[in-house]
Amino acid sequence: MRSRSLPTIPCSKLLLAACLLLSGCTHDLQLMKTEDELSRYGAAIRWGQWEAASEFQPPAKQGRLDFAFLKNVHVTSYDRVHLQEHKGSDVLRQTVEIRYYIEPAGVEQRLTDRQTWRFDNEKDRWFLQSGLPDFK
Repeated sequence: MRSRSLPTIPCSKLLLAACLLLSGCTHDLQLMKTEDELSRYGAAIRWGQWEAASEFQPPAKQGRLDFAFLKNVHVTSYDRVHLQEHKGSDVLRQTVEIRYYIEPAGVEQRLTDRQTWRFDNEKDRWFLQSGLPDFK
């Protein structure tokens, strides 16, 4: 049985191919990371995890919530309506529709939450600049 040898590929071509592959992957990884942050924030709002939702705000704004009031807010849906992201920008805008009710009234209400997010390179994560939804 004759053994076949694989074709020899110069190291420079392998290095170039690896760089091209990694540069495409970096963008995809950043998109996945952004989507994960937005999804985790949405889940915190949906499940009434107000402390966790507050942590998506910049550190200077965290913890400034009326938790006594928020314990009476129950979110029934959180749906993205629009996402505006500019490639290479550290700012994105997202619009979501939130349906909720406040005890004891129990009447479902709807609000449109226009969010502005900014990427912090130092902390390597997105922060919600526009604040948490204003439930009334």
